Amino acid sequence: MFKKKKILLVLIILLVSVSVTTTAQDITRAPRLNFNGITGDEFIGQAGVLYPFRNTEDSTWFTDFRYRMSEDEVDEWNLGLGYRRKIDTAKNHIAGIYAYKDRREEHDHYWDMWTVGGEILTDQWDFRLNTYITDNEVIQAPELDTVTLENNQLIYKKGSYSSLNGLDIELGKRFTETNTIFKNVGIYGKSVIIVKL
Repeated sequence: MFKKKKILLVLIILLVSVSVTTTAQDITRAPRLNFNGITGDEFIGQAGVLYPFRNTEDSTWFTDFRYRMSEDEVDEWNLGLGYRRKIDTAKNHIAGIYAYKDRREEHDHYWDMWTVGGEILTDQWDFRLNTYITDNEVIQAPELDTVTLENNQLIYKKGSYSSLNGLDIELGKRFTETNTIFKNVGIYGKSVIIVKL
């Protein structure tokens, strides 16, 4: 556990030190508020604010706070710090890195996690790679206990919920070069890999 916290500290220091001192004049960018809702069998709502606090013409430092609540008794908040910069060698490309502290309340337990990731953004494509670092917590879940019969013996297995480390890759496409109703509509996909560290 100490090794993971040490790695996380190094990553956060790298995130903070990646900003290069520049002579460009600071500019103002407006915060962005996001509200999302999904309804069906259960309602899921999410609110967030992205606040750019240190801006130049070609870079920004920002904080990002999100809160998710739902009828299934799962609540979650995320608080992040990030940095984005225009890529000089590619037109309309932005590179970014970020780190988030995440806390999720589920199964009557608070689960803590860190998310560290990077992104490449264009006017039409988004690409992100995220790493999730947990404390490998395990809580007992009697409702998941099982009893099976194997070789004329009763086998009792205790059920549990656990936090797992992982990686994910996100890819998104926005349709900007069209004059139809699909202008600025996006399609996003995510692939998740769970790893036990």
